[in-house]
Amino acid sequence: MKILEQLKISVLKNSHRLPAGLNFALSKCNNDPQRIYGKAYQSCLAELRNPAAGEALREERLLAIVNNAIRDVPYYRRQYGGQPIHSVEAFKAIAGFISKQTVQEDPAAFRQEHFHEREYDLVTTGGTSGKPLQLYVPRNRYAREWATVHHAWSRAGFRFDHRAVLRNHRLPAGRVCAVNPFTKEIIFDNFRLTEEYMAEVYKVIRKYRIPFMHAYPSAVQQFSAFCHREQLDLSFLRAFLCSSENVYPHQLDTVREQTGARLFSFYGHSEKLVFGAFCEFTDHFHMDPDYGFFELVDENGATVNTPGMTGEITGTTLYNNGMPLIRYRTGDFAEYLGDHCPHCHRNMPVLRRIMGRWNGEKVYNRDGSYVTTTALNLHDDLYRKIDGLQYYQREKGQLEIRIIRNPAFTPADEAKLLHSISTKLSPSSTVTVRHVEWLERKQNGKFLLLISNVES
Repeated sequence: MKILEQLKISVLKNSHRLPAGLNFALSKCNNDPQRIYGKAYQSCLAELRNPAAGEALREERLLAIVNNAIRDVPYYRRQYGGQPIHSVEAFKAIAGFISKQTVQEDPAAFRQEHFHEREYDLVTTGGTSGKPLQLYVPRNRYAREWATVHHAWSRAGFRFDHRAVLRNHRLPAGRVCAVNPFTKEIIFDNFRLTEEYMAEVYKVIRKYRIPFMHAYPSAVQQFSAFCHREQLDLSFLRAFLCSSENVYPHQLDTVREQTGARLFSFYGHSEKLVFGAFCEFTDHFHMDPDYGFFELVDENGATVNTPGMTGEITGTTLYNNGMPLIRYRTGDFAEYLGDHCPHCHRNMPVLRRIMGRWNGEKVYNRDGSYVTTTALNLHDDLYRKIDGLQYYQREKGQLEIRIIRNPAFTPADEAKLLHSISTKLSPSSTVTVRHVEWLERKQNGKFLLLISNVES
């Protein structure tokens, strides 16, 4: 990689360490993302804006990456005997599926021979249990990544605007925010969401009229509830741009009701295989055909193509030759709606309600039977009186509901909450409510609806 590219990446990652006031002044002069991300960014945007023209190119990229892997990557060479694949139909018929466990058994077998490590970053995937997966992804991926994300956000009105960020950042004590003048991010500390700190966050975004907030859905839920309770004006905020956690229907409704802004969700993952985002007109995901090769499959590997059926999201890289993952089962599930959106008229896979960490969202009864957290959904009136909710299960048959109450929450609501959850579990299960001031998060700041110590 050229020295200039390495320098640019370093600057992008570290510029927020300069004084916030200076960086914000610099950011106001930054109106052209191509200057930051280069010509590759603009080229990718052009492809995204004309998806029909790229269909043949997508097939070419898929077959090139697959056949390069069969020739140069030990795992795939063993699996397919060095025999090339000549069509997408043959790919679906011949290529087998892999999973996180497959890669973990022998990570080196998934790396290209003559692998140039200096051209790749080592990243670690998340996960609710077990050993994290370590992968190599191209170091120069940022142009395509941000072109894809910015294009998706444009459906929410984003035009390379300033945005507040409440995700996985920790800031020094006493520092309210940091500013990255290149990415136009005003970065806040997601691990410090007290009422006092949320008031400081509000002061900053109101002062600068920041139109977007890029955040975990759980952080949005807390911030939205705080602003609503304190009757703070958020009319300048156009949308919350959310990813990396499951988004629940009550969050979509409550946030819009409390703030007037849309919670716009998008889907991606550390493996960098597939990407999707909400439509302009609905809360349905459109899966981007230019980012990676997307499939939705059932437990037997058959394509899910019946509206209303749920399948597992499976992806194949189109750009990572160094450590290509082919037909990788992500462990994330979604409901299939079709391959055409009647609202925006795009021809691409349309999904409803992507749910990650499928195995991690089971609440077990004492006898080993279980319900999913989806089945524990509450009535809207209860959600309006709770600023945060999390389930904790230490052992089978016992469930603790941790809640952040707001002033409208009463003992009668607590009784209603207990009754609602208890009736969905077996009679032998014990359910308790615990009042807390904050909810537990992972080290990277992500929220889990269910924290479970139960072996599945």
